[in-house]
Amino acid sequence: MELDNTKEANGSTPRKRENGLHLRPVSPEASGVGLPYAPVDWPKRGDVWTWKVGRRVAITGHFLDRYLYPPKRLHKLENSGKKRGLASKLSVERYVKTAFPGADNNAFFASFSWKVPEKKHSLTNG
Repeated sequence: MELDNTKEANGSTPRKRENGLHLRPVSPEASGVGLPYAPVDWPKRGDVWTWKVGRRVAITGHFLDRYLYPPKRLHKLENSGKKRGLASKLSVERYVKTAFPGADNNAFFASFSWKVPEKKHSLTNG
């Protein structure tokens, strides 16, 4: 991972880059839609995944608790129909293998950043 020395609009923190994506640090319990922390156009064009982070942060400054939510149209494939977060990289891998046999897990994870940097850590150690 490398640092992008371009200043954000407020002129504060450099953003980290991974897989060519600019990683914007986020606050605890933040959530969002699509890139850079969730895939877009996967498995079909127009599919947008969502993400959320918890409160715990690793010494590296990345959130330990990180959730990925499949696009709404895929909720129907699950028994409950509820929006269910996938709480680990392993659970995401298993979901992708089960729901999309033959899908390339490496390509899936290369399309977004699994690691989400915390805002506080970036400000104090950036």
